[in-house]
Amino acid sequence: MLLKYISKNSKYKELPKYPKVTRDLSIVVDKNIEYDTISNIVKKQAGTILESIELFDIYIFDKALEEYKDKKSISISMVFRDSKKTLEESIITKTMDNILKGLEKIGAIRR
Repeated sequence: MLLKYISKNSKYKELPKYPKVTRDLSIVVDKNIEYDTISNIVKKQAGTILESIELFDIYIFDKALEEYKDKKSISISMVFRDSKKTLEESIITKTMDNILKGLEKIGAIRR
């Protein structure tokens, strides 16, 4: 009875051999900048070692805060992994710097 629910075309993926590295990043951007824009920049700047990116917080600042008028804070979590070796901290640091440089082009400020 249950056999009819089992897919014959199942594909399995080998478990990763090397550990992941997780980094969170919070930035302040104009309210009109969409998450997709940020995500695309991160993906481009990080290259092939970016395994995933996830939005976990958006905060729209109180209008009384003149410094952050028409701004919002976006927080993302990124997972990095190299399929051929363990990532060294220097590679992660360089990748994060590249991401920040790309985000600065849209006026993002690290929080």
